[in-house]
Amino acid sequence: MAELVPVFLISYLIGSLSFAWLAGRLKGVDLRLEGSGTLGARNVKRVIGKGPAFAVLALDVLKGVAGVTAAVHISGHPSSPMVGWLGLVCGHGWSLFLKFRGGKGLASSLGALLLISPLTLALELLLGSFFFAFTKNVYAAAISMIAAMPAILYFTGAGAASILFSLPLSLLMLLLHRKNMKELIAVLRKGGS
Repeated sequence: MAELVPVFLISYLIGSLSFAWLAGRLKGVDLRLEGSGTLGARNVKRVIGKGPAFAVLALDVLKGVAGVTAAVHISGHPSSPMVGWLGLVCGHGWSLFLKFRGGKGLASSLGALLLISPLTLALELLLGSFFFAFTKNVYAAAISMIAAMPAILYFTGAGAASILFSLPLSLLMLLLHRKNMKELIAVLRKGGS
């Protein structure tokens, strides 16, 4: 297991690179102080515009691909891809370079999952699309995808280690979405009253 420590650390450093922060600085704003205060493509769109947001989204997906690729090259351990994914999410959400602030890790996770299990990614996107069509709420879609990830990995025949690592991954990503979950619960309660 010691060989997985550098996998996590390198992936964490890759995850800590914030393209949203960079996009904000290029426009003369600190996105940690604007909009939702998070460093992700959605806040970039809100504060700066669609073009930069699309660029940040694409780069964050590629960051996920790069993190898992690096993890596999660092160690041939079967759990390396999942440990790399875990490091990416931790780095993206709590960046070493930005006083442990960051984004929510969804785009980077899509890139990671593209390499780890394309079938799981396809099912996740299908599930997210269903929830978005039903609720018209992007965070409802994201939260459903995150919560369902361990179960989808199980049903697609992922190994026990992948399923095991997906549990803290899901919990960490739900933690990064806690504000959105509170807002979603408030909307649901209002709608039911």
